[in-house]
Amino acid sequence: MSKALPKRSENYSEWYNEIVKRADLAENSAVRGCMVIKPYGYAIWEKMQRALDDMFKETGHQNAYFPLFVPKSFLEKEEEHAEGFAKECAVVTHYRLKANPDGPGLIVAEDAHWFDATTLEILGSLLSRADGRLLVVMTGRPGDWLPDGWPVDVVELPPLDEAQADAMVVAMNPTLSAEQRAAVFARCDGVPFYIEQVVEGLSESGVPEALYEPLFARLRADASMLPVIEAAAVIGRLVDRPVLCRVVDLGEEHVNHVIGELEDALVLEAWGPDVWRFRHELLREIAAEVAPPSVRRTLHGKVGDALASGADPDWGLIAGHYELGGSVRRRRRCL
Repeated sequence: MSKALPKRSENYSEWYNEIVKRADLAENSAVRGCMVIKPYGYAIWEKMQRALDDMFKETGHQNAYFPLFVPKSFLEKEEEHAEGFAKECAVVTHYRLKANPDGPGLIVAEDAHWFDATTLEILGSLLSRADGRLLVVMTGRPGDWLPDGWPVDVVELPPLDEAQADAMVVAMNPTLSAEQRAAVFARCDGVPFYIEQVVEGLSESGVPEALYEPLFARLRADASMLPVIEAAAVIGRLVDRPVLCRVVDLGEEHVNHVIGELEDALVLEAWGPDVWRFRHELLREIAAEVAPPSVRRTLHGKVGDALASGADPDWGLIAGHYELGGSVRRRRRCL
């Protein structure tokens, strides 16, 4: 014999919960504080939603979706608007290592330098409540993205040296010659991911597809920066600032500004007095492709002229630029 329903007038909450249960509208979820809306219950919700949606749209309102979770700081900002309401909400304050609740856990967060403030806040909460049972491994580029006060040990991972890179290339493709392996190292600067992609794509021309987009993203700039980027790529891996200024025919202040922007974007790095260096040869290759062939030929001619007017010119290098610029006559003069 089924249990009698509680009286609505005596205990509304118990009466309501019992109605939902007996009508098979919903049931408790395995996640505390959550529930599963079953087909009958969802059908009722859909009818309510349609009716309410029509009412909202009649007043000119539009629908929008927002994240389920928000930082606690957002709620604190809105505290003054909550007057008269029950200030209650579900707050995620801890986690459970469900697979092995009594054992250690591991979370890997890659490319943390791209994380927004909310994601970093969640990671910080995990770290503060780890109780020695959770290892969080984060990877990221050099920079100030790591918040102060986190209980972390920072491990700097330098690029592979030439011997280490050579061993990696041999392991991936033992048929490559010493000359080919050296060329891979020159293009990749000891970055394992770059080495992997370049070795796998040796049969292709240009920069491997998997690397093109992430590297090209660093070069995305406004139109005023493009002439400097194009000219620097044509000059070579090492970029002499006075030569760059003569080639682009722009003011020194403008060139210095662009160089600073490219340093911030991790495209260039200082390499001596008035000399900058592309951080990776692959970056220079992509930058060189930004300019159309006709522009590249013109730039090679200008680079040749700029180098020829300098002290102690390298005529072999100058001849190479003239050749790439299509000026056979000026090339012959250098030889």
